[in-house]
Amino acid sequence: MVLGEQIYESKGKKTGFRVLTEMKLETSEQLQGKFYGIEGTELSTITSEPRSDGTLFGEVNGIFTARDGQTVSYKGQGVGQRESDGSISLRGAVYYWTASQNFARSNRIVGVFEVETDSAGNVVKKVWEWK
Repeated sequence: MVLGEQIYESKGKKTGFRVLTEMKLETSEQLQGKFYGIEGTELSTITSEPRSDGTLFGEVNGIFTARDGQTVSYKGQGVGQRESDGSISLRGAVYYWTASQNFARSNRIVGVFEVETDSAGNVVKKVWEWK
């Protein structure tokens, strides 16, 4: 695996929580960042569930909206760990789709992401193109 250019970086907050089942949690995030250098806002929903070995499996659905209104949607999955201080670290893959000319190349790539969330709900997300 070769990582290509970093295509996305954002920061923001977890904005909501919901218990779906006794073992599945849903969280919402609102982040500000740059996708292919274009500034905008990301809204996403993550479902996560603990696994027997103590790790977490998560799925994310989201949309990035540029300031000019163009959008790119995505879906991803990852594996992570909750630390004793309440922070969470996740790694995984993400897939994009869009009709936007500015983001069209994202239709043909797989992104590899890392997400760090601290105990206060502050989120930092980075995505690289997987070549």
